[in-house]
Amino acid sequence: EYAEIKSIHNIRTSLFQGAGFGVIVPMIDLLKNTVEEKDNLYVVDKDILEFIFKNNEHLRKQAEGLHEIAKILDETFDLEEKDASSLCDALPQAAAALNPFLERKETRITYPDLQYNCTLMINIDKVLLAVEELLINAYKYCTAKSAINIFTRISEGYFWISVKNDVTEKERIPEQCEKLVIEPFYRILPPDESVAGIERFGMGLGLSVVDNVARKHQGSFFIKSYKDLTAKDDKDCVIADILIPILQK
Repeated sequence: EYAEIKSIHNIRTSLFQGAGFGVIVPMIDLLKNTVEEKDNLYVVDKDILEFIFKNNEHLRKQAEGLHEIAKILDETFDLEEKDASSLCDALPQAAAALNPFLERKETRITYPDLQYNCTLMINIDKVLLAVEELLINAYKYCTAKSAINIFTRISEGYFWISVKNDVTEKERIPEQCEKLVIEPFYRILPPDESVAGIERFGMGLGLSVVDNVARKHQGSFFIKSYKDLTAKDDKDCVIADILIPILQK
């Protein structure tokens, strides 16, 4: 019962933050309070109506996103035997939609230099979808004039794909929320609409999709904050890790 109540609270919070539902409901209330009736017609404020039209597009994208998320969560996709190098070579594709926005924050993306190859059972398209979500998430909350770093490594029988970005102290993920942020509709920060046009999964659902993709590879997904002590000044960072099992031959 507690889990159901928590899910309902998360959905309500997510829906009524940011563009879409969060704006259109109060705007319709405003329209209702300002509309004038004249000759059996309603006279409405043009700016209010245009704002509602604009947010209707956000609602449409949210609905389409929910449909796509449901399809991803329900589907069983095929895995193929591939070298990790094939995935690394394809990683720039995950940033294709985000690249035009990087200049706004003077941000850049760095890619891994694969030191050791290995064999994976993987669906590269689905992993790229997950990495795209992590890059968009990193961009939204990273500090300006910083880098978003993609790392790879082999550890404990897994191939790790990690996305790291610098954040301010207020954008850290509290330790007690590290598992909660993966739950559907859960948010710890107000929504950032700066890249709403390219987001596939809004409403606090993106990390749930990443987790689902990792688990369908028999892998894991983690996200946490930490202090980067290797930097000149101790920096607050967020790092997201996708772990995919190495195929043992």
